[in-house]
Amino acid sequence: MGLIKRLADARQSARSVFPVLQRIRSVSFALYAEDVLLPHMHPQDTGYYVDVGAFHPQVLSNTYKLYLKGWSGLTIEPNPGVADTFNRARPRDTHLTLGIAERESELTYYKFHDGAQNTFDAARAAELHADQIGEVSVRCTPLNDVFEQHCRDRHVDLLNVDCEGRDLEVIHSLDWRRHRPTMLIVEDFEQFEAGASPACLLISPVDLECLALRVRRLDVTLMLGIQSGDDRAS
Repeated sequence: MGLIKRLADARQSARSVFPVLQRIRSVSFALYAEDVLLPHMHPQDTGYYVDVGAFHPQVLSNTYKLYLKGWSGLTIEPNPGVADTFNRARPRDTHLTLGIAERESELTYYKFHDGAQNTFDAARAAELHADQIGEVSVRCTPLNDVFEQHCRDRHVDLLNVDCEGRDLEVIHSLDWRRHRPTMLIVEDFEQFEAGASPACLLISPVDLECLALRVRRLDVTLMLGIQSGDDRAS
């Protein structure tokens, strides 16, 4: 009887754990739960992302939940102090210590006590001057050069951009005629109204039909589904 009771207890314990496991599936690592919404906008078990301004491999990450599901990709972060952390925590990814700008350059990277505030934006840095802990010169390159070097022969399912005030410059540095990620997440500090977001306007001149298939706005985060050439032809 003792064995039967233990088996019954184990079965009951397993049943009680199942709802917890179900809730864990909805856990978000992102600031506004973008990683929870992504599977509903673009259902896909595996894929490839480019995460620009990745900040940390897990904390406030739009791509870590995807990594746990089996995705992989490029993480790009100008802060040299987190490179080892990325390489240890996400060994399937390729991590680049690099800034993204419209042209090849060396820019001053301002560092703060709260690393999420680190920026290349001098005006933004001046506003946060009291919390600044240092600055460093970082090599920057256009996003298109990164795509050509690392993504030439693969499709990018998600481009995530979070660059503290330089997001539009980052997406402007990509040739959208040649490279068309399926999904784009970008900070958009302007009011999004009927496709009038600067992020949309930078992409749509490539093709007048290049409008968001689905749009979710979460505070200052804009999530866009981008039409591919095949989508427009159908």
